[in-house]
Formats: sequence, C-alpha cells, structure tokens
Amino acid sequence: MKISIKFLTIIIAIPLLLKADEKTMKILDKAYIHALNKEYQQAIDKTFPLLDSLSLNVTDEIVLAHQILSLSYCETGNKEKAVEHLQALHTFAPKENFRVFALSPECKKLLHSSTPSNKKKK
Repeated sequence: MKISIKFLTIIIAIPLLLKADEKTMKILDKAYIHALNKEYQQAIDKTFPLLDSLSLNVTDEIVLAHQILSLSYCETGNKEKAVEHLQALHTFAPKENFRVFALSPECKKLLHSSTPSNKKKK
C-alpha cells in the first residue's frame, strides 16, 4: 500500500490548523476577559496582534476584536484609535453596540456618537 506525501501532509496539517484556531480563540477570550475587567492595556496587547496578523477568520471574531479594541483604546485615552476600530466594527456589524461592557461616560458618549445610525438621527 503506497501512501502519497500530499495525503500525509494533509493528515498532519489538519490537527495543527485546528490547534491554531483553538489557540487564537483562547487569546481572544482572554482579551475579552481583560476588557470586561477594565484591564484595557492587556486587552489591547492580546487583541491587536490577532487582527494585525489576520488570525481571525470568522466575522463574529473580527467584530469582537474591533469591539474590544475600540472600547480599550477609548478607555486608555486614544480616541483616534477608538474611532478607527469602531468604524471597522461597524463595517462588519453596523448595529453592534457595547451593551456587555461598562463604559465610562466619556467613552459612552464618544462610541455612541460615532455609531452610523446615531449620526443619521442628528
């Protein structure tokens, strides 16, 4: 019985690819926990590399990453980056909001006023 190299490569690669996805999700989960715990710099440090390296493949993951980053950048005082990630977030999910996060009044105002549906109402 002759087994091709391509077949062996596929058999070996599939579990490795699944592990990479698991690892990525664990990192994103940790970033989410940091954001919930108001540990914003740690949330940025975990989330930004995932987006930067294009490690996130599913829209829900990309949305969560941009949500974490817009919130975290806002809460650390980087309003420009917050709005940048909020715009990216609304590209993927125009109606997404921050209901699970406790926002400071300043960030609540900034992130709410930068929402496309709220701009139309003004």
